[in-house]
Amino acid sequence: MAVATRSQALQVPGLKAEYFDDHGLRTLVTTRVDSRVNFEWEYGRPEGTALSDGEYFSVRWTGILTAPVTGTYTFTTSTDDGVRLWVAGQSIIDNWTYQDDYDPLSQGTVSLVGGQTYALVMEYFEGEGLAHAQFFWEYPGQERQLVPASALTHDDGPSAPGVPPVSGKLSPRLTCRADDALGARAGRTRCRTRMHSRRRW
Repeated sequence: MAVATRSQALQVPGLKAEYFDDHGLRTLVTTRVDSRVNFEWEYGRPEGTALSDGEYFSVRWTGILTAPVTGTYTFTTSTDDGVRLWVAGQSIIDNWTYQDDYDPLSQGTVSLVGGQTYALVMEYFEGEGLAHAQFFWEYPGQERQLVPASALTHDDGPSAPGVPPVSGKLSPRLTCRADDALGARAGRTRCRTRMHSRRRW
């Protein structure tokens, strides 16, 4: 488990956000700090970036997550389109696919220790049409909520330790996601295999 051990003095609030002008995490055009992941871009271009338009872009958020309590954490992403998530060096969500639902949810769980800090990486790409990205958690005593800015920090170093950047072409995969918000809370998911277009990135 990749526990973040860098000096607290090097950490500042928010996540390091890298915006790429393609949906393969290759052409970096903007680096900034996002306080948390809660974006409804719809058909527009993310404000404050040098992206050419609101289609075919990708984002990598990296930083450090502080766990408030000990227990099992369920992390949920709502994205249009693809998403990948690593927490504590573990691949929690891998749904690097085009989405055809308005509010597709992906989930994963991991056990964390209260007061400890953990490496965090979230990657996202937008294909075409509507675009949004949100990052939630729930843990003992806390129902699902957006991961707050108070739990997220970053430093000026490379990507979080133990999690090398990953990119690649879309491929057939098993896609699992919650049927709806109620089903997600009950832990029910549906899975299906989908063949997605192999576009040139």
